[in-house]
Amino acid sequence: MSTYEQRLDAVEKDIAVMKRGIIDKFGETNSALTIMQGVVGAQGQDIKKIFVQLKKVNVHLESLDLGLEDVRQVVERQGEDIKALRGDVGVLKEDVSVLKEELGTVKTSVEA
Repeated sequence: MSTYEQRLDAVEKDIAVMKRGIIDKFGETNSALTIMQGVVGAQGQDIKKIFVQLKKVNVHLESLDLGLEDVRQVVERQGEDIKALRGDVGVLKEDVSVLKEELGTVKTSVEA
């Protein structure tokens, strides 16, 4: 075999080894991409589930906001009722004071 044929044979062997290496790397890359596609697909499903749950949470928060608004209105009305009751109690105290004075006058008249 001539030197040229030996060199050509060596180059062909090197090319065959490189082809096998490239094919192996493509196989590894393909496997990695398949794994990544699976992971991304699972993450996409997880994100969809999170959005559904987030919408449910928003609905619950809106309900809570409405409930809190109702409570605020009740508390406000109760505050007004308490003010009215305080006014009524003040009037009752005045009436009791007047009654005490009148009873004192009646008592004095009866004792005299």
